[in-house]
Amino acid sequence: MQINSATSAMLTQEMKTQAEDAKLRKACGDFESLFIYNLLKNGRQSLPQGGLLGNSNESKLMTSMLDQTLAEKCSEGNGLGMGEMLYRQLNAPQAAKGGNLEAVL
Repeated sequence: MQINSATSAMLTQEMKTQAEDAKLRKACGDFESLFIYNLLKNGRQSLPQGGLLGNSNESKLMTSMLDQTLAEKCSEGNGLGMGEMLYRQLNAPQAAKGGNLEAVL
């Protein structure tokens, strides 16, 4: 089986498109994680301070790390769905260029 230069160029372009798509999906997921982290952090500030561990720098660091881990876990998979919606919105111009209007909707 021989691969001519046109086929090779198409495969290369497809690989670039898939890599860009993966980067966009990761960025959207990371944004959702950051959003959830900020929700947790700001929500925690509304609670009374102190508690079991007090209000030390160590407890603040531990709480921040906990919020970050919870945000990452919450955004995995489908998460809240915000990352997927953002991905669809950012990917819509590319889909419209290709004529695939169902992907936009």
